[in-house]
Amino acid sequence: MFSNQLFSRMTKLDYLFLLLLLYLTFGEALEVAAPTSHKAQLGLSVILPCTFTVKSLRVNLQFLAVIWQFQEKTIVRYYAQGIVSDERTFINEKDISKGIADLHIQNVTISDTGTYKCTIVYSPDAQTKEVNLAVYAPPVITHLEKVSEENEQNRFICSVAGFHPVDITVELLMDREVIEGSVMSSHMNDDGTFSINSTVTIPPKEKPRNLFCRVRHESLTAVLLQDLQLVHNGEISNCHCPLLLH
Repeated sequence: MFSNQLFSRMTKLDYLFLLLLLYLTFGEALEVAAPTSHKAQLGLSVILPCTFTVKSLRVNLQFLAVIWQFQEKTIVRYYAQGIVSDERTFINEKDISKGIADLHIQNVTISDTGTYKCTIVYSPDAQTKEVNLAVYAPPVITHLEKVSEENEQNRFICSVAGFHPVDITVELLMDREVIEGSVMSSHMNDDGTFSINSTVTIPPKEKPRNLFCRVRHESLTAVLLQDLQLVHNGEISNCHCPLLLH
């Protein structure tokens, strides 16, 4: 009886003070963890991690909400009543009670690059973590050829396609030496990746035995190499000799 009378006399300010006192006494009931950055390969699926813990032994889903945002737009939302998402971006409802609110993105595109926000609400607490997603695409050497011109000079062309981000190093090597003075021309493809051509002109007196195109890009775990089959006086030179990489 006395307890009921006490709480009936409490003002709103008293009630807020009591909540603050409980908060300071027992600490925050919610902890959220997520990496600050993540990478994904173009065309594949990726999982952006976001986990949470609560001080109670079990997560009470009635007090829980999960919100994922991208470019200030909500893309996934979970409440006790269910999940709002689409076919390409979603969270696994079965994992939520385990403290796992990872975002699944299928068929990653270049436009998926950017900052994602994972907000966990466990009433009355809420925390937001940001994850920066970088999408990459490894380059492919699509064309390597020698073109003879009317002035008897030779042009060597190496075409590289389908890479992202844009920064790339493309070198043409003649008999293991980098050919200086190459001309680069690049463009963006419809899917947001890039393509580039590297061209060099060699005087007719030069008779290289082999030509290589060497590509370096942050998406590659090793240098990309391709050699060109050359013909001199009817004799084919196709040297697969070890190449000294600089």
